Amino acid sequence: MIINSIKNEHIKTIKKLSQKKYQKKTHQYLIEGRHLVDEALKYGTPIEVLSTTATQDNYTKTQCKFTLISNQVASFLSDTMTPEGVFAVMPIFQSSWTIGNWIIFDGLQDPGNAGTILRTADFFDYQGVFFSDNSVSPYMPKLLRAAQGSNFHLQIITGNIITFLNKLRQCQIPILGTVLHHSAQNLANYHPPKPYALILGNEGQGISKPVAEFIDHNVIIPANGQAESLNVAVAAGILMYTLKININN
Repeated sequence: MIINSIKNEHIKTIKKLSQKKYQKKTHQYLIEGRHLVDEALKYGTPIEVLSTTATQDNYTKTQCKFTLISNQVASFLSDTMTPEGVFAVMPIFQSSWTIGNWIIFDGLQDPGNAGTILRTADFFDYQGVFFSDNSVSPYMPKLLRAAQGSNFHLQIITGNIITFLNKLRQCQIPILGTVLHHSAQNLANYHPPKPYALILGNEGQGISKPVAEFIDHNVIIPANGQAESLNVAVAAGILMYTLKININN
C-alpha cells in the first residue's frame, strides 16, 4: 500500500520531526537521502520507520518497519530541492560520556557549521560532540546533510554546558578554548594534553563569559592577513588538525 496524501497523519507527524521542539517531544528525528540511510544501516543504528518511493525498491528487504510513499509525499517531506525519495525516522539516544577528545558547542547556531564540525571531528577521531542547550539541535536536516553520517560515528550529548564542564573538571580533563586575550598561546606552539575538550563558541559572540571561566588552556590561530576572524567551522578544522599534529610531537 502506498501513501499518496500529504494530509496523512503519519506523514504529518514525520514532517514535524525536522523541528527541534518535536524532536525533544518525541525523542525522534528524520534523516533523508540514500547516503545517510545507508550509513545508519551500515553501523547498525536503529531505524524506527523507513519510507521510500517506489523507485527505491532496494530498501524493501531491510529489517525495520517500512512504508511506501508517492513522489508528492517525498517532496513534501524533503528539505532539499531534489529529493531522492528515501527517509528514515530515527530514535534519539542520549549518549553517556566516555573518556576521549571532545568538541563542545557553546551556543553554536548555524546547522551547516555544526554539521561540518561533526564531520571534521569524526575525521580526526574525536570521541564525541557536546551541544549546549542554546546550540542548534544535532538533528536538524541541514546539519545532518553536512555531517554526512558522522553523527552515527560520534557520541552526541546535549544538555547544560556548565554541568558538563564541571563533570570534565572532576575527571581532570583539560579544557581548551580560543578567547582573544593577550595571554593566549599561539596554536602552532601549543602541545595539548591527552585527552582534552575543545570549546567552540557562538558564531557572532564567541565563547560566553561563564564558559570561558572553565578554560584551562587558551590558544589562538595567528592571523597574517586583514580578515578579522575565521568562520567557526574553518577555525575548528585548523584547530583539530594542528592539535592532532602537536599532540604526537
